[in-house]
Amino acid sequence: LPYSMNWQSLKDMFKECGHVLRADVELDFNGFSRGFGSVIYPTKDEMMRAIDTFNGMEVEGRVLEVREGRFNNRREDNDRYNQDPQDPEEDIRDAEPDLVQDITVHIDETATKFTEGVNPGGDRNCFIHCSNLPFSTARSDLFDLFGPIGKINNAELKPQENGQPTGVAVVEYENLVDADFCIQKLNNYNYGGCSLQISYAKRD
Repeated sequence: LPYSMNWQSLKDMFKECGHVLRADVELDFNGFSRGFGSVIYPTKDEMMRAIDTFNGMEVEGRVLEVREGRFNNRREDNDRYNQDPQDPEEDIRDAEPDLVQDITVHIDETATKFTEGVNPGGDRNCFIHCSNLPFSTARSDLFDLFGPIGKINNAELKPQENGQPTGVAVVEYENLVDADFCIQKLNNYNYGGCSLQISYAKRD
């Protein structure tokens, strides 16, 4: 996506192909666009129309790559997504869970590299492993959740090999004391209806 595009302009653009339930642009820690986002439609026909219309289109000098998103055809994912009380779009909860269609614009491999081989149960260190996150959690949400504890060097969601969400994130704090405090304050914390499981991370 063009870095100038926000969620509203993304939604306005994709409304050409149907009713947009939600549009999001992924932001970095400083609030700047990372160049990709997602659009959610209530029906597969609208989603496919958007893919046919926008995939390969050049916008502000950048060629869009539009494909089916990670929530498609997964009732359990959509149910969990719809239960997130932090979701401001009530019409998503009104839609049939198995009809909600998500389009992901661009695929980021940074998360895979950062989280690969990382598991819970490590010795005391600056890396935190968090599981049982709502599947709707975005990377920017991690900074909102973990940032108030202390300065974060990096935070990424751990995807499956096929790009599906796992509900797992890895967070690297700059200071060991902040990692300690994170576990103390956020382990078993109810986030979006899910009880977070947080421990020191280890890389196998």
